[in-house]
Amino acid sequence: MFEVYREKNILGIPIIEDADVNIFFKNKEIQSEDIAAWTDGTKRRLRSIYFNYLTDANLLTVVDKKKTITPPILDIALERYLEACGESVIIKAITGVD
Repeated sequence: MFEVYREKNILGIPIIEDADVNIFFKNKEIQSEDIAAWTDGTKRRLRSIYFNYLTDANLLTVVDKKKTITPPILDIALERYLEACGESVIIKAITGVD
């Protein structure tokens, strides 16, 4: 689901809403019959886990139910490490930079 966070970050839209994740799931339902078979409860739990993960990682700040993107400033050593390990997709996802 990094696509949701990354897209908002690239476009400079500072807020992520539940609707953004719902749209993500709708798009994935079209691509996969397995995801289309998930219940609304399953998708709700996954959305909640996703937001909790982003909040715990300090990539999202929640104030009065408003979810604001807080992109990190990566240490250059961490960035080089991730690139060396072939994990540049993580850098792109959390910074929004291509």
